[in-house]
Amino acid sequence: LERGIFTENYYFSTAGCRIDSPHFMVKPAGLFAVMLHKGCFDNLIAKLPEVLKEIGTLGVTVSGNAYIYDLLSYLATEKEENDVQRIAIQVTGGCPK
Repeated sequence: LERGIFTENYYFSTAGCRIDSPHFMVKPAGLFAVMLHKGCFDNLIAKLPEVLKEIGTLGVTVSGNAYIYDLLSYLATEKEENDVQRIAIQVTGGCPK
């Protein structure tokens, strides 16, 4: 993310138990900067540099992956601009005030 590379590497889902697979990853515990975005996914990707700049003003730094989860997807909305995504970016540093 910090290098300006915004590509989809993995897709995620909630799993009820550990899965014995080299493709299984566990989202780490820790501090995350979380925001909601309303609009199409492409607009969210375009806004990521802005989001990263805002994270910097909070006194924390990006330290891990971004996790994007559809809260309302095209399956539930009639128009793509009504989609809602939740983005959580792993950060380190002091807790924001």
